[in-house]
Amino acid sequence: MHLMCEINPDLKNDDQPIMYFRCKKALYGHIKAARLFYDDLNFTLKERLNFMQNRYDPFTYNRSDRGEKTTVRVHIDHLKISSVPKQRVLEVISQLKEVYGEITEYLGVEHDYLGMVLSYHREYRQISLNMGKYIHALIEAFERDTSMKVNFFLTLATSNLFQTRIDSERDMLKSDQKSQSHSTVVKLLFVVK
Repeated sequence: MHLMCEINPDLKNDDQPIMYFRCKKALYGHIKAARLFYDDLNFTLKERLNFMQNRYDPFTYNRSDRGEKTTVRVHIDHLKISSVPKQRVLEVISQLKEVYGEITEYLGVEHDYLGMVLSYHREYRQISLNMGKYIHALIEAFERDTSMKVNFFLTLATSNLFQTRIDSERDMLKSDQKSQSHSTVVKLLFVVK
């Protein structure tokens, strides 16, 4: 804060640890940026690419080309595009590139998305989801950052569930280890749910 006041003398420093700024454009990560992106994408899909927004799910868009249906599902700034003929998917990707420039695309039957590996099995009309890679990376990072080992249990209810720790055991972890341990447990519980 003090540095900002040195750079711009018009700013006032009243020794409060908070400064508020008005952004001239949306910054990635801000709620307003996500909304502006969605509004722009919504306009692009509906007005430029002739998709119809699903009336039950506003994050799903459909378009029929010569009787072949193409679906776009939106999740934050990720799109899942599906169509029976692969050519329709490639056409939509090409159209999006014309509007947005370079985009990252993943084609195939296996996708790594937000720590999940989605595998599509056309012959069984199924999708399997596996988070093993994410869980192992999380455990390895925890063990590396805390020098503690993780024990695996089939249930969280272990034999010492109702035992109260004595004071000397309660303070065995340093503050940063407690924080890392708590963060890892919460992430793992989220995955288990």
